[in-house]
Amino acid sequence: MVSELRTTRAPPAEATGDAHAAPPSVVLVSHDDTLAGELSVFLRGNGFVVERATSPVEIARAAGRSAYTGVLVDLDAVAEDQLTTHLHRIAAVRPRTVPLFGLGGGTDLRLQLDAIRCGVEALFAKPVDPTAVADLLERRLRPVREDPFRVIVVDDSRATADFVKGILEQAGMVCRTVDEPLATLDAIRDFRPDLVLTDLYMPTCAGPELAALIRMHPGFLGIPIVYLSSEMDPDLRIEALRQGADDFLSKPIRPEHLVASVQVRCQRSRLLRSQMLRDSLTGLYNHTTLKDRLESEVSRAQRSRSPLCCAMIDLDHFKSVNDTHGHAVGDRVIVSLARLLRRRLRKNDVVGRYGGEEFALLLPDTPLDDARVVLDSLREAFHAIPQTGVRGPFSTSFSCGVAEFLPGESAESLNDAADQALYRAKAGGRNRVFADLGRRLTETPTTD
Repeated sequence: MVSELRTTRAPPAEATGDAHAAPPSVVLVSHDDTLAGELSVFLRGNGFVVERATSPVEIARAAGRSAYTGVLVDLDAVAEDQLTTHLHRIAAVRPRTVPLFGLGGGTDLRLQLDAIRCGVEALFAKPVDPTAVADLLERRLRPVREDPFRVIVVDDSRATADFVKGILEQAGMVCRTVDEPLATLDAIRDFRPDLVLTDLYMPTCAGPELAALIRMHPGFLGIPIVYLSSEMDPDLRIEALRQGADDFLSKPIRPEHLVASVQVRCQRSRLLRSQMLRDSLTGLYNHTTLKDRLESEVSRAQRSRSPLCCAMIDLDHFKSVNDTHGHAVGDRVIVSLARLLRRRLRKNDVVGRYGGEEFALLLPDTPLDDARVVLDSLREAFHAIPQTGVRGPFSTSFSCGVAEFLPGESAESLNDAADQALYRAKAGGRNRVFADLGRRLTETPTTD
């Protein structure tokens, strides 16, 4: 339980979402050799730098040797009446910006409250779940930088659209203007906005008509549509909203009010869309979203004539993991692979859970040879991650099939080619990558 208070891809080492950032570094304060040893091995296997300490003095020495970004403290290492003093000493030697996390602490709410008052931000109940620790540290110590909000501004007056765009871009948003309303659907497919801001009265297609057109497409149902109009008649406004829009902003509007209103709606849009589009266990894209993104990426690759690879990954002998260690451990294995994929792939790569123990990846602007190198590096890294089961530590592996987009083929055909390559990887002995080059399967050499 956790309580929270273009044509060539970069080499594998450069392929991470935050390739140039130093790995998260934590100091683990514990006298329990078994706990410290198992947790250190797991965290190191998941990309963390871990240094052991048994006292505040050793924490200060660690700070002198290297910059660390978090401190994990075993709360059961000292007597209850000395806990507050112990934590205050640790807090005194750690930088204020470095978060403090607790291991243990039992169920005594008074002790937990003391820990909170001493600056502990999260508590991990014992027996400590290493996956839960890694997940929380990943979120706190390696936060994902959020992309700027994306807004499409639709207005038949280019001057008005550019004016609104300028205000929003000054606030850090990314905008695209559309002066022909019927071009909005293509703009949505290509730009993938968080919000559509449209005029109400336009000669070729009025705002309510545009809203109705957008809502006819299931993939666009979650995109907020907001009118920016001087229309004040409440009956006309309500009728316009009935066509599928979400709100009105009234002209004239002060720039700061426009920015604040758009930001609030974009934030809510992202939150709701994330809940609809992502898998609840891993936080990766779900099956439906993957299919939608595959269609989009294939269309983009066709237009730009840029390379695109699709990969299918399947955990090896996963039923055996569930049968031997239980489904909770199986879920932790799935989460550990999801975490590795998020950490090692680029921001513009598409990663999702296809279903069960199967994952799908879309690698834009990536030729097949580069994709094969990246995927084999991921395979080796995952096989090296120590997993914790009811019968002790174990390791697991995955098989992967990858195919490159061929000009003129459909998204379904590309998906099928990657799936067939995966089948060949599993039939060939598992823990390997098969690449489909022009529908000719070639195996990536493996030393395992």
